[in-house]
Amino acid sequence: MSLYFKNSLWIMLEKIALNFGGLIAYVLVSNYLGPDKFGLISFAISLTLIPITISQWGANHVVSNYTLIDKSKSISIIYGSLHFRILIFITSSLLIYLFLLYNNKGLYNSNVILVFLISHIFIGLDIYQFYFLSSNNSKINALSSLLSRTIAILLRVLFVYLSLEVYWFSFPFLVFGIINFYIKSRKVKGLNNEIKKPILKDFIFNGFPYLLSSLLTIVYMKVNDYLIISMVDMKSLAIYNVALTLGFAWTFIPQSFSLSFLNKALSCNNFDKSRKELFKTHLFVCALSIPIIIFIFFFSKDIIGLLFSDSYSNASEILPLLSIAGLFSILGVFNNRIIGYFEEGKSYLYKKVFVTSIISLFIGWFLVSSYGLIGAVYSLCITELFSFTVANYFFKRGLIFKIHFNLR
Repeated sequence: MSLYFKNSLWIMLEKIALNFGGLIAYVLVSNYLGPDKFGLISFAISLTLIPITISQWGANHVVSNYTLIDKSKSISIIYGSLHFRILIFITSSLLIYLFLLYNNKGLYNSNVILVFLISHIFIGLDIYQFYFLSSNNSKINALSSLLSRTIAILLRVLFVYLSLEVYWFSFPFLVFGIINFYIKSRKVKGLNNEIKKPILKDFIFNGFPYLLSSLLTIVYMKVNDYLIISMVDMKSLAIYNVALTLGFAWTFIPQSFSLSFLNKALSCNNFDKSRKELFKTHLFVCALSIPIIIFIFFFSKDIIGLLFSDSYSNASEILPLLSIAGLFSILGVFNNRIIGYFEEGKSYLYKKVFVTSIISLFIGWFLVSSYGLIGAVYSLCITELFSFTVANYFFKRGLIFKIHFNLR
């Protein structure tokens, strides 16, 4: 069996643990808490993406790229940046809390949000995942996720059974992160965790452009959450996130193959061969995705009705469109990794995501204010499509355009 195919299967196993394994608990918790409280949790989890992204500091690109070139340097970066990443996670979390505390207009409970922010610290510190992914050793990611996710699921089910308050539902995230972090850190054997300034400076310098692009990606991915809270209500945010979770739940299948085959394509000495492999991967992703999307279109009401209470029934109306946005998102991530492989890709990704974020803000504000919840869905679809296509076509004289249409 091909190493890349085997790696894809392990990635899929990990995603099954992360997505389908957690879906049961997700359904139980959402039905137990109801749309209003579950909307608060959804908003809090959206905000955790900010300190997670800042603390990882573009490691999804930096660690991945160094792993392909020099594994020892990749390990040095992981250990040498640890204290720095802890500091900026805590600092950014506190800044978010203070901002919410002084700008809260009765829309949310700031203390609940702080608890959820802190509970994600070990998730933010886990950049080992990028090392194992790029070294075609996703088995470690899969097994650690399977164990930690199983324990987190059992805790959520227990908390529902005990009818605990909303604060308690942050604890499984902390447990999940600690177990994952511990297992992976034990598997990476190399330098000690003493900060080495040259390595740290290298990480900060090389990761900063990717950090900016990642933060701006959060803006256009999550701006709808804040717009829905501000212009509609917390219940609508819960419905939106339920549909978004289901609409993206299946994406691990094509994404597992795309990211694994990306390593194979970029390792080719002949770029014409790489381009053809990348084109084939695009086709493969679409071939896997389209049947799933068609199924969701025909059975969205049955899916929502089977899993959720009547208070979430409106999610069936937006689920099909969000599944299309899921496909665009997979292809967008895949193309970002292609661009990030090139030296000039750092600055391009930043510029691209900056423009995309500005566009998404205007589109989101207009569509949500005009059409409410469905407007947020249209906004996400348009933004993801733009990010995946037009926004990439100016890189290296249309390189991505040529890959999309198999042109020389």
